[in-house]
Amino acid sequence: MMIKRKIWGFVFVVLALMIILSGCESGSSGELSDVKDVRIFAGSVGPGDFINIEVNVTDKYIDYEVTDLGLGSDPETGRVNFIAPGSSFYQMQNADIEEAKDLFLMLGDDVLIATDKDTDGFDTGEEILTALKEMDSSDINDINGKYNIITSLEGAPGVVTFNPDDDTVEIDLDLNGDGDTKDSGESFGSDYSYNDTYKAVEIIEIDSKFSSFKHYGVFLDGEIGIFDSYASEDGGTNWDGDGMSILVKQNSSSQLSDFAGTYDFIDVDGYNGEITISVDNNNIEITFPSDEAPGGTETTEPIAVSYYEESNTGLWKFNYDMNDNSEDELWTMMLFEKSGEEILVVGVTEDGNEEGLFGWDGDESQGGMVLGVKQ
Repeated sequence: MMIKRKIWGFVFVVLALMIILSGCESGSSGELSDVKDVRIFAGSVGPGDFINIEVNVTDKYIDYEVTDLGLGSDPETGRVNFIAPGSSFYQMQNADIEEAKDLFLMLGDDVLIATDKDTDGFDTGEEILTALKEMDSSDINDINGKYNIITSLEGAPGVVTFNPDDDTVEIDLDLNGDGDTKDSGESFGSDYSYNDTYKAVEIIEIDSKFSSFKHYGVFLDGEIGIFDSYASEDGGTNWDGDGMSILVKQNSSSQLSDFAGTYDFIDVDGYNGEITISVDNNNIEITFPSDEAPGGTETTEPIAVSYYEESNTGLWKFNYDMNDNSEDELWTMMLFEKSGEEILVVGVTEDGNEEGLFGWDGDESQGGMVLGVKQ
């Protein structure tokens, strides 16, 4: 698919849109002109590309504009047609070989999740795209309080706190999987503001001695957000893509049992399939169709799930050796409901398997993320 920079050829996930109804009654005849279902999204295409998407559901094509905000280069634009193959996934018509077919899911006009495979069918890094309904400047007033976060490169969980009184944000990540977001060297505070050019929340933190970061975030009703992130090792002169992150507002009333069911998923490597969560005394059972996710376990035994923190904030964890690495990985899970639809976000901090779920040969962090929408 051409939703990518020429240097990566790669992946993705999701979203946002508005329906534009065009046409008016024709006076004497009372007939309506053609009605177009068009949905507008903005979000991230993996490590270092901000994307604006227009999905024309009526005529079955996608127009996109991808901008590498690290390079500051001109956007790449294009169009790709798609078909509805009779399942939850739409299929984009962007390659001749089956392994490179890109798929996407839509949750109404709010969320879009897609794969972005290389057209030659090779793994090239993050191959997932996530987008939300495009923001406007007034939406930033809804962003406040604490959000759980899972990152795509490391699969790391954490907490992001927005303070609207002084427009500051604090980001704390648990990169080493020890359950503490404050001791991994990935904590910083910064100002945030609304960027009219990209219609996104902008966070820039410049440090002349250590790594600097900037993030461009799209939020939906102050409840769920997507960051497209960049990192610099030279005080902000040169920027490299640093992955995407999903944020979900903390909710102390969330119960794991409320989200039991089967989810259609797309993972960071562009694989798709189903995850089934059944809840019994805070145990879950996850089913990964092995033909869709090489290296995955077809069905696990029940796994004990607990809160990531002592009190329930809507972030759960479990430790499990999913891919026979002889060592348990830390898995974290966010579940979110929007307009009656449920979204699943799962991250794993390490996956030594070189093919399949959340890890591929050459992945710098051996972590990853999976996104799903309940059937």
